[in-house]
Amino acid sequence: MKTFLILDSARCGAERIDEAKALCNQAPGIIFPLSRNELYLESVAPYLFLSENALKEWYSENGWGDCWGVFFDTEASYEACLLHFQRIVIRKDERGSRYFRFYDPRVLRKYLFACDKNKLGELFGPVEAFVMEGDDKETGIQFTLVNGELKQNEITSASLFGLTERTSAKNFPEYR
Repeated sequence: MKTFLILDSARCGAERIDEAKALCNQAPGIIFPLSRNELYLESVAPYLFLSENALKEWYSENGWGDCWGVFFDTEASYEACLLHFQRIVIRKDERGSRYFRFYDPRVLRKYLFACDKNKLGELFGPVEAFVMEGDDKETGIQFTLVNGELKQNEITSASLFGLTERTSAKNFPEYR
């Protein structure tokens, strides 16, 4: 199982994206292409990173609690994830094309509960779990899709980031 992080440069800024790129050895972050011929402006683009330990530690110290992005677990390849999210990032409706900011934890948390089974299946695709910050810096939320049903588990940020010190007395499931 691999863990990826989608960072929102509109939230964290270009300097922080550069810091994240510098921490990633295998996959230094790829800007999401909107289509074959179009790219986001770099200043507002989501970036896809393979979340290695150094990146997780950096995110826990800098972005956790500020809605910079969303983690997800998958068996799929980097390229397969990029293609999957490329299909999701543009939403077309009667007003035309709009960008779907699913990589903003505030948006994703609300959207997941508004989805029917088909929309959930479309969003999750190859994703086993989405993980994002909870209501405070000590908690995270893990969303999974089990037999078409959305499941939510609260976890500690300590277990998510591999910290040794527990930040809450609640009994949370461990994050793998």
